[in-house]
Amino acid sequence: MDPALPCRGLTARLRAMMRKRQTVLGCWLGGVLVVASAISGCEDKRRHLPSEAVGFAEGDALVAADAAPADVVRAFLGVLGEAQSARERGLTTADDKAAYDVAMGAVRSLAAEDAIFNTLSKDRSGTVPKDITKDAAVTILTESWVSIAAYYSDGFDYDSLKVASENPANAGTLRATVVAVRPEDRARLAAIEESVAAARADGGGESAAQGASAYGKLIRARSLAASPAFNVPVEALFSVVLRKVGESWRVESLSIGPKRGQPVPPRPPIVVSPAATQPSGAGGVTRP
Repeated sequence: MDPALPCRGLTARLRAMMRKRQTVLGCWLGGVLVVASAISGCEDKRRHLPSEAVGFAEGDALVAADAAPADVVRAFLGVLGEAQSARERGLTTADDKAAYDVAMGAVRSLAAEDAIFNTLSKDRSGTVPKDITKDAAVTILTESWVSIAAYYSDGFDYDSLKVASENPANAGTLRATVVAVRPEDRARLAAIEESVAAARADGGGESAAQGASAYGKLIRARSLAASPAFNVPVEALFSVVLRKVGESWRVESLSIGPKRGQPVPPRPPIVVSPAATQPSGAGGVTRP
């Protein structure tokens, strides 16, 4: 089965849920937003204090109670994309607000709420109120998940999805990983690589530098000079920790990092000025 099929069906299910929610609740737009998305430049008008007992309306089940961990992860990442799509439009219309409310309710339906509350209620960083409620804790974290996934929300490679035991001694916890790359960045990187390869073939210009290290630095310099700039490597690795809640797998945490196995960009080479080789010791060692 095509691994993308469950996600393609997700949008249709969310739209059906939104129509149902609008029929039952009319134009009521409950729910609130704590984490504003700096990535999308969107500001949700529904704010609240983190210690308040607030939360989005509970969403209908996106997956069966006994769904496989991989199916839960696909549904989870897909619904984060739906929430981001509504949020990046600015939430200025009733339809977008309703779509966001439904999507966030669906995200919450896949969250391991007790584990999330247990973690945040013990946080002593000073960023979480000591009297935070369970509803507020789950709202804060689920909305932060939307922000974490926002840049890559349409670029998850579900063929790369892997699920493994987080701790062999604890059968109730799993970790899933999936590679993501923003399609636009992949296309722009390919264009840069093509132009650099052509210049190298001609043997002229800055791109005639030899060696993989110089080539990598040149590709990165071109990507950072682009408008808008983007970084390389373009792939990111998402990690989803799942916890068994009753008979179901639910999401406890989401994090992002570099794809494993990608080379760390090299440091600039040491350049020794000619004077540094003179007996007098004049000159020195510098980095460009």
